[in-house]
Amino acid sequence: MSDTDWKSLEEHCDSVKWIWAKTYAKTAPHWYIRYKEQPYLYEILKRMIELHGVEEEYTNHNGRTYPCVYLYLGKYKYWYMNPVINKAEK
Repeated sequence: MSDTDWKSLEEHCDSVKWIWAKTYAKTAPHWYIRYKEQPYLYEILKRMIELHGVEEEYTNHNGRTYPCVYLYLGKYKYWYMNPVINKAEK
């Protein structure tokens, strides 16, 4: 993808209303979108995560560690867990 394409994707992400994940506000603050409300953006981000994401270890609030693939774009990182795409500040 060109720099212009990445910028366009970032702008599209910024234009969408993301839902605050209030259940995880203290342990893992982030927002999410669901496929059913944002199918177009969901599919694009899922594909970009698969193609350009970076695998890192994530440790949940119970201390369990597992691999997670993140896409770093602008000031956010994105990852998916069907049926949602999550975003958090880097």
